[in-house]
Amino acid sequence: MTAHSSQRLGRYQHLTVLSIVLVGWAAGTACNRRPEPPPGVYASPTVRNLGIVADRKEVNGEYRIANTSATTVRLLKSIQSCGCTKLQLSTDELPPGGSATATLTVDLDGQFGHKEFEARIETDSATTPVIRIGIVGDFTVTQLDGTVEFDLGRFPPSGAISSEFAIFKGSIAAAKPIACDPTTIGAVAVALAESENPSFFTVKLSGSAPSATGPFQLPVDLNAEGGSWAKRRIVFRGSVVPRWTGPEVVSMGFLELGNAVDSSVILRDSSPAPPHPALVRAEATSSADWLKAKATIGAGGEVEVSLSASHPGVAEPVDATVTVTLHTADGSASTWPVAVSGRGL
Repeated sequence: MTAHSSQRLGRYQHLTVLSIVLVGWAAGTACNRRPEPPPGVYASPTVRNLGIVADRKEVNGEYRIANTSATTVRLLKSIQSCGCTKLQLSTDELPPGGSATATLTVDLDGQFGHKEFEARIETDSATTPVIRIGIVGDFTVTQLDGTVEFDLGRFPPSGAISSEFAIFKGSIAAAKPIACDPTTIGAVAVALAESENPSFFTVKLSGSAPSATGPFQLPVDLNAEGGSWAKRRIVFRGSVVPRWTGPEVVSMGFLELGNAVDSSVILRDSSPAPPHPALVRAEATSSADWLKAKATIGAGGEVEVSLSASHPGVAEPVDATVTVTLHTADGSASTWPVAVSGRGL
């Protein structure tokens, strides 16, 4: 090979290497390009992370719903992840290239700690039949700056209490929990601890509600140190209702000679879940001869009280009382009175 040929080859070698580099760069660019989604309906953003949310009754998230297809798309219906969320759409029909505004509202009553809420919107689009939007955050209703109150809800007599609350520290994030004072209130134990999120305390209550019906309250002082912390007072409120709930007044209407009038009353267990003594027997007695009553226990644990009224023997209004006696496995019994009225013809 001549010197001239070597020089020409050297020039071509440089060109060849450069060509390979350019081709490789172009190929790499094509491989790294994100594929375009198929035409359809899309939300932007899909999730709004609100971070720490304190002292709010509700939160809202707004989203843009865009139609990138060449046909009109209808937004058919929405399904929320819980009853605490509501979804509002500015329109339910999107022309090609059109968009709508979606507003997701979350009621924060009873929502504590890290929560995720979602709404699904069903469409008639063949490529995107369902789109999802959501809200994420660490939620607490009340910042602990002084005496605050939390509602524990309703309980049957001596019903189980098992609740956990996230208390936002606010500007005193450096505070470290020590203990609650007192640590027990009646049959309820109270414990204070750090939350997984350092901006929160976690307060746990466990035990049983009072046995007497009516409202009750559990005042607790939270003790901590650091971050200019001072003792804070929390009052937990609740109410004890009768274990069994049902109608207390029943009208049998007009009572004719020779015709019986039948009705029924359903008593349900208001306790959300065990532990509590199981119901083993139910009885019903009537204070009047013209009214017969019988109680039976249903498969779901409810009590059905069957009532059968005949003519009372007088052409005037009449009243009676049916007393339902409920026997539980621990040997105790409770009663539920039902006032029954009718009118003889």
